[in-house]
Amino acid sequence: MYLKLEAEIWPETPLGLERLREYKEHSSWTATNVLEGDTIIGSTMAWLDEGNVGVIEDVFVRDPWRQRGIAKYLLYRAMSYLQDQGSASVKLEVKAANEAALSLYQSVGFAKDQEEHRFYLSL
Repeated sequence: MYLKLEAEIWPETPLGLERLREYKEHSSWTATNVLEGDTIIGSTMAWLDEGNVGVIEDVFVRDPWRQRGIAKYLLYRAMSYLQDQGSASVKLEVKAANEAALSLYQSVGFAKDQEEHRFYLSL
């Protein structure tokens, strides 16, 4: 069910079962879900990477529940968890064109480290 919902949010780049399994291999991996009844309306994952750096991945809130502070809550929960696990810093990635996500991440204290460019060519 989670992968179906995640693909609803990012239909062009769904996480997929293999990558989810890869993330869950981290011994400190955790997920936080926000539910309304039995329905997942928002979620995020977090774990410690090499060097005790916290990683936050797959922050999403489904469309009808956006703009209610749920994503900010998920981020604070993930950051608190990572700090409790011994992390002194946290990283996440976002598309440079995703203005809403950039604004959200900056509002909780994240600063842009670098801008990644990916190139594509059909052959």
